[in-house]
Amino acid sequence: MPSTFSGIEIASRALQVNQTAINVVGHNVANVNTPGYTRQRVEIVASDPHTVPSMASTRPGQLGTGVEIAAITRARDELMRQRLQDIVGGQGMLTEMRDLLERVQAVYAEPTSGGLSSLLTQFFNSWQQLAVQPENHGVRTSVLQSAHLLAAQMRGLAGSLDQMQQEISSRLDLVVDEVNKAAREVATLNGQIRLSVAAGEHPNDLLDRRDTLLRRLGELIGAKAYNQTNDAGVAMGTVTVVINGFVLVQDTHSEALPSAYLLQDGVPYLTANNQRIAVTEGIVGGVLRASGLIGEYQSDLDAIAQTLIEQVNGLHAAGYGLDGFTGRLFFEGAGAHDMVVHRDVDGFPERLAAASPPDPGQPAAPGNGNNARAIAGIASQRLFGTNTLLDQYNANVARVGSDLDSVTKQAENRSTLVEQIDHLRSSVEGVSLDEEMTRMLTYQRSYQAAARLMTTLDDMLDRLINGLLR
Repeated sequence: MPSTFSGIEIASRALQVNQTAINVVGHNVANVNTPGYTRQRVEIVASDPHTVPSMASTRPGQLGTGVEIAAITRARDELMRQRLQDIVGGQGMLTEMRDLLERVQAVYAEPTSGGLSSLLTQFFNSWQQLAVQPENHGVRTSVLQSAHLLAAQMRGLAGSLDQMQQEISSRLDLVVDEVNKAAREVATLNGQIRLSVAAGEHPNDLLDRRDTLLRRLGELIGAKAYNQTNDAGVAMGTVTVVINGFVLVQDTHSEALPSAYLLQDGVPYLTANNQRIAVTEGIVGGVLRASGLIGEYQSDLDAIAQTLIEQVNGLHAAGYGLDGFTGRLFFEGAGAHDMVVHRDVDGFPERLAAASPPDPGQPAAPGNGNNARAIAGIASQRLFGTNTLLDQYNANVARVGSDLDSVTKQAENRSTLVEQIDHLRSSVEGVSLDEEMTRMLTYQRSYQAAARLMTTLDDMLDRLINGLLR
């Protein structure tokens, strides 16, 4: 049978429950601007009654004992969280690639008067002018000047692409270091959360911190997280973090990722100790894919430089300078990185082989411009399938722009999708100040009512106890 003081116990529980609920509201309001915070809610249930009805019971039913808090949980939208986990890695990759390719496009500086396209045209035009005035010293000097500018732009462009590769390597080191740090924190939180769950608690703030780290790992490297369960299928509170089959975090242990990498069949891998970890998403994936594209741009530039050097040198070595000598090369170098005007002609305009070889049995005629005309004609030769040197270079530049345009559009679409899904998630999990104020007023009124109930019961007991003494 309930005691005389059971009403006070009911009122006391109501006061405690509503006080706790108001504290939870205050916690939500305090964290309204905290990144990654999930709104918490109080699950209030009726406490166990005094008796269980039976056939022998003469009472009308169970007598309630008031209210209690079953749990303080997070407002979760698991579907939206899963969707975000699936797509944030792609967003990180595309955004990183877009940012890097924008810098590559700026390196080419096309179309401008100082761009390689304009300098190639000037170079071949100077040879055409030399063909008309083969003995003009000023025109010969102009050929050397245009060659110097062209070679310098080749080296500068190649050097800028090399610099970007070095910056990408440094960027990769920083991002991988951030991944490893986040993985260690997730492993630590796994241990703390597991202990809390085993004690029957709801470690909401710890779970929020871990979820924030897991989302960041998705953005950084496309990692996916899976809840761990025991043999009975009950969640233990820990997660396993996986990157394309590679286990990054298992329980309270994390693996350190290497920063060495390679590209094989278009797929980027992080490599260490004969182990390959495919990275197809996240900022790391974007860095590695951008590095692969830049490597292709470098090869395209080298192919143009090598072809130009070979074609010009082949004709120049067969021609004659004003001094009557032949066999001299015009350029030296293996590609765009080290292309320079050859030392045999640099500073010696008279040595430019503008004249063609003489007919058999005839003396050399160093004053004709036939060889200069032939060198100028390289500009119109289809040396790359149906493309000339200039066509091929313009196609390479257009490829950079096309790659950037494609990645930019994909990045914009993916960002829009992430924003939409994140908005839907926030509508469930985020803190609304208006809603929290409404809840606060509700709990405040309930607290006031419980306090009034406590006062009434006190008056009743006072009358009962003290009134019987009179």
